[in-house]
Amino acid sequence: MIKTTRFFSFLTAISLAASLFLPQAVQADAKRPTDKLNTNDEIIVKFEPNTSQSKRKSLLNAHSSELVSQNQQIGFDVVKVEGQSIEEAIADYNAMPNVEYAEKKVIYRASWSPNDPLYASNQQYGANLIQADDAWDINKGSKDVIVAVIDTGVQSDHPDLSGQLINGYDFISNDSNPYDEEGHGTHVAGTVAAKTNNGLGVAGIAPNVKIMPVRVLNEEGYGTNEEVANGIIYAADHGANIINLSLGDSEDSQVMQDAVNYAHNKGSLVIAAAGNDGKPNPHFPAYYSNVIAVGGVDRYDNPYNNTNYGSWVDVAAPGVQVMSTTLGGGYGRLTGTSMATPHVAGVAALLASQGLSRDQIRQAIEETAEPVSGTGRLWTHGRVNAFKALGGSTADTGDTYEPNNRKEQAYGPLQSSKTYQSQISNASDIDWFKFETKASGEIKLNLSSLPADYDLYLLDSSGKQLASSRKGSKSDESITFTTTSPGNYFVKVEGYNGAYNTSQSYTLQANYPASSQAESTWFYEPLTFETSHPYTNNYNKSHTYTKEGVSKVALHFSRLETEANYDFVHIKDKDGKVVKSYDGNLDAFWIIVDGDTAISNLVSDHSVNGYGYKIDQVAYHATSSLSDMSTTDFSIPIQQ
Repeated sequence: MIKTTRFFSFLTAISLAASLFLPQAVQADAKRPTDKLNTNDEIIVKFEPNTSQSKRKSLLNAHSSELVSQNQQIGFDVVKVEGQSIEEAIADYNAMPNVEYAEKKVIYRASWSPNDPLYASNQQYGANLIQADDAWDINKGSKDVIVAVIDTGVQSDHPDLSGQLINGYDFISNDSNPYDEEGHGTHVAGTVAAKTNNGLGVAGIAPNVKIMPVRVLNEEGYGTNEEVANGIIYAADHGANIINLSLGDSEDSQVMQDAVNYAHNKGSLVIAAAGNDGKPNPHFPAYYSNVIAVGGVDRYDNPYNNTNYGSWVDVAAPGVQVMSTTLGGGYGRLTGTSMATPHVAGVAALLASQGLSRDQIRQAIEETAEPVSGTGRLWTHGRVNAFKALGGSTADTGDTYEPNNRKEQAYGPLQSSKTYQSQISNASDIDWFKFETKASGEIKLNLSSLPADYDLYLLDSSGKQLASSRKGSKSDESITFTTTSPGNYFVKVEGYNGAYNTSQSYTLQANYPASSQAESTWFYEPLTFETSHPYTNNYNKSHTYTKEGVSKVALHFSRLETEANYDFVHIKDKDGKVVKSYDGNLDAFWIIVDGDTAISNLVSDHSVNGYGYKIDQVAYHATSSLSDMSTTDFSIPIQQ
């Protein structure tokens, strides 16, 4: 399928760096930055590998096109189009026998969420949450390991980053000085490898590794798939073990996927932000199979509200109000999956420093991730854990959930009504746990089977004590507390006056309002169906969406275009009964079908054909107890 070029942003997103050519910039969201990124008259063309330079030149001349630049590694050209629209040029080039694909330039942009003044703490919680401090006892990284931060550049003279960088490249200004003019890349770099134990600012997850700054986004945080692809290729060619892409866009790009595959084949591990749209829709380049896609959580391991989600998202990491380095030598907080991604890149760099290969690093990260809230629904694995990924373990003791000696390391979330067994294994040991209530109601905590005099505490999200139970001796401890609203809570278990037992475990159980009353609502699923584009004559193919046991399903057509009055798209139910038929050119719409199955069937005649259709979202109507996705509470208008 031919795809067009597009703008990418960081996530907070970052844009693409391309071949050695300078694109002009474009703005995103409500106002596209087309005044600075040249996407109005340039396209990307990849010729077949055996196409000679003379043949390429003759084809360009025949179509009044001008060669702007060439990428040698994966073999694409940037072509300036004259005398026809971008869409017409793409169609013409795709029809040529010597062309593998042609697509538009896609814009990638920076898109972090604004700072929230209620998050007033200066604590850098991310490193604690993923147990980086324990991981540092195993490995702080190697100076021979390189993490490429493909972003807005990096402030090389920041006090917490000075000496941490190696040479990189600026694909926006086309020179060897990738100095950050926006700030996003500097923030990302600080999370990966800011100096540690230097009495300044923040601590990098992998403080002894090196950062390769590659600037592919301009001073407004925008760049195109040309820049980003070239930035990825540059990093892979210059020895980057890990490539951090805190950027992306919802539109696919073949040249971007080619660049990712190029880096993968060179041995680089590519890690990318899942996006901040709060949707299950694919986000690129994170969606590609050769990329670790990263979602976001907050300091309590609750999912970041705007994180994209789905089975294509691999792991999560801290992404809300993350403290790191900023322009001008300072420090500040940013929120987004852009901030989550460098946490994973830092862990990957520690693993690379242990001598692990690309695939071994990915396996270690995914297999040791913590099963926090959202795991299995919002992302496939859990929230990354640096200590466990590096082989840290407490398997030789009965203190199963260690290290959890601080609030920031609290194990959880505890499942309501489930029992947990652990130990207080020394005089200074304190066990922290956490959980989240979804509604008002009664919280009950029970601490039993005590081998020594242990005390029980309930605390709110800030760590303020709400209730305690300290009966003395080996008596069971219990707390009952009524909450008037949903919220996050902590449980603390500690020995009175240093009491502990190294051989016997205690039992903890929490009962709380784990969910609001089940109600019927709509749920998204990250699935896409589409016909051939264009479809062929005498076409007769179907796509079926089934969600067993639900009352209704829905399909969202982002585009439907057939020959009016001759070629039809029939929507059928589970029994094959036609519910609705469409033809012609329609705007995006939803169609709802009663029952648990919807079938979309395109039938054409033997003459004119057209685009066909693309279904970019599906949904089902059910109670929350039946859903394996998070509630979206959206309304679906029925196409009339």
